[in-house]
Amino acid sequence: MKRTGLPFARYSLFGALCLLACTTSCKGTKLFKDNFDADAAGGPPALSPPGSPAGDEIYIATSTAAHKPQVVSDSVLGSKALKHVNVDTTLPLRYVGFLSKSSSIPADKKIRATWNGRIDLASGGSGLDVWLGDSHFAAIASLRFKNGDVQLQTSGGASPTYETIGAYTENATHSATITVDKAVGQYSVVIMPLGITSGWRPVLSQPAMNASRPTLYLWFFEPAHSSGFYTIDDVLIRMLD
Repeated sequence: MKRTGLPFARYSLFGALCLLACTTSCKGTKLFKDNFDADAAGGPPALSPPGSPAGDEIYIATSTAAHKPQVVSDSVLGSKALKHVNVDTTLPLRYVGFLSKSSSIPADKKIRATWNGRIDLASGGSGLDVWLGDSHFAAIASLRFKNGDVQLQTSGGASPTYETIGAYTENATHSATITVDKAVGQYSVVIMPLGITSGWRPVLSQPAMNASRPTLYLWFFEPAHSSGFYTIDDVLIRMLD
């Protein structure tokens, strides 16, 4: 049986996430969902996650088997999860994407992405970008993990800017939530137990916010490769009622 949540503080984290969810809505329409329990450990995940919703997908940029993320039995997260390693390959092949099913999302709705993660970025390797955007890589909201800092991207373009909003510890676990309010063009980020709350911020791209397939991405963004990794589990994207 799968142990949901994070074992080190299961009940407090579960309660915090439930409280966060219910401040806006406790109901919603699933657009993407995968907990990797149906996948065999030691291989890549199924690109079409089983169960509801139908039509969601996992995008893996590389076709090289040795470079693909692997499903692992993670004793810290307490379940099977997907491990994305900073392998020695070109930057365009370091993406993993979790694509929602195609849906018409009204302008007055909110979109929410949640997941559990464990980060371990080896010294001298690349940092990690995690962002919610459209299915063509444009970002609505973007986080950067680098040198113990959690940074929020505050502008786009050729020279994006970042603001440090908290810190992380290598090999530690967390639960993250990104909520997008389409009606006002804003998003918020909460990461527990790191105590990170961004407050409401303007979205990075208005066109991306209007996507029919909201997508969560992982990307090692620097050329330096290493044994660093990010393990992700219980990925859920939904439209709130």
